[in-house]
Amino acid sequence: VGLVLPGYARHLIIQELNERGMKVDSSNPPTIQDMRDGLWSEVFVTSVIRLVVPVERIIMPATGANVNPLILWEAPNDEYRATRMIQSAMYQRGCSQATV
Repeated sequence: VGLVLPGYARHLIIQELNERGMKVDSSNPPTIQDMRDGLWSEVFVTSVIRLVVPVERIIMPATGANVNPLILWEAPNDEYRATRMIQSAMYQRGCSQATV
């Protein structure tokens, strides 16, 4: 718990972000406190099949006497700029490598 698996899709996404000047500090992953402090602007999940998928909200399931789930975080809008930028860059990268 608390560890991020170093998958290939994650590697590609971090490489793309670094090339665009968006530094990723893998030794200091984001925390729930960062979320509470309003430091999260966008959240995404990496996947081998879909590469990058935007997250609309993070929900804590209902437990015990608490019958309603708790929304921990919601995307401030539905633009997903970083996710779309990454998707486009990965598509372009794939197209350029396929034509070589």
